[in-house]
Amino acid sequence: ASERQRVSYSLVRPADVYLADNDVYDRMFQPVIAPQEQVLESFYAALGSRSLSCAVKVTTKETPPYHVTTSSRDVEKLIRKRLQLFFFKRPRSNFTADVDKWISLINNEDQHFVYEVPSIERTLELDSVRKVKCCTAFAVARSRLRALLITSDVSLFEVA
Repeated sequence: ASERQRVSYSLVRPADVYLADNDVYDRMFQPVIAPQEQVLESFYAALGSRSLSCAVKVTTKETPPYHVTTSSRDVEKLIRKRLQLFFFKRPRSNFTADVDKWISLINNEDQHFVYEVPSIERTLELDSVRKVKCCTAFAVARSRLRALLITSDVSLFEVA
């Protein structure tokens, strides 16, 4: 015995349809997504649909003060130890020019680049929908600061 499934459709403007290029944003916001077939995605893009990764506005704020702690030193050591593995067999052309600044910072053993902060909060917005998430790691590249910020309950998955 087969059950009948009810399917409902909505008519929306192409500007309200998104191209699913980010699974995390797709699950988080559950927007109307264009069919995931190359020809149809190109059609929707030509009509004005945007990719999720471009449409979601992300802002991250950390709570000062910044401290060098046992956890931050441990993460620093781990990054320094594994840095060469990250670049192994990856062509230089795969990286932006900004990577050189990070490498010189990480390779400078006399300077800390990982700091612990009380909290890190990431705000994601899509149209009028706003989601706030707590994070345990955040890479900062501002004019006066280039660092990896972590919280006391740091997840190495987020550091990666």
